[in-house]
Amino acid sequence: MSVAFSPDGKTLASGGIDSAIGLWDVESGRLRTMLRGHKSWVNAVVWHPEGSWLASGSSDGTLAIWSPAGDALRTLRATAAEVRSVAVSRDGRQLAAGLRYGSIKVWDTAEWNERGTLKGSPGDVWSVAFLPDGKTLTSSEGDWNRPGFVRFWSIAENRPLGHLQHTGEVLSIGLSPDGRRLAAGAADRTVKTWDVAETPPTP
Repeated sequence: MSVAFSPDGKTLASGGIDSAIGLWDVESGRLRTMLRGHKSWVNAVVWHPEGSWLASGSSDGTLAIWSPAGDALRTLRATAAEVRSVAVSRDGRQLAAGLRYGSIKVWDTAEWNERGTLKGSPGDVWSVAFLPDGKTLTSSEGDWNRPGFVRFWSIAENRPLGHLQHTGEVLSIGLSPDGRRLAAGAADRTVKTWDVAETPPTP
């Protein structure tokens, strides 16, 4: 269901429908260890930018924080609904989870305090990503049979800033390293790209 390279490129984490996370040695292709603790599908995995921990999000409604060696460090209760996506800010100080039924939760990773809940449309939040400044979060959403949106959120103010319209349910988003360009893949088999600086979100 999900894969993520460690920052040094030496380890690949994979989350599966067997509720486990595999840590793989990239050079040899061998499985180092399996991490077990979730009770349902592992839909998303993401590494801290410095590789100090790995976060996983599951259909059991929790996020788990793991050490690089695979030790369980912490469990965060996100919701009764499924965790669809996870993202960490580029400074590693914030962790976001996109949830089923249209909400997003954000944590401060210093003390692991929940900062708030962002609420969009009733559709699933399939993907989340922080802009480089760490102040703005983007999310993708929609229902399977109608056009979806990429939404922009102010984390400090806990409110939406605007959206970009897609032609299908938006299942994935990605940002360029400088945060200027955004790509979004949808269920209608199209990928749209925007220059966010030149095409600001519609309020």
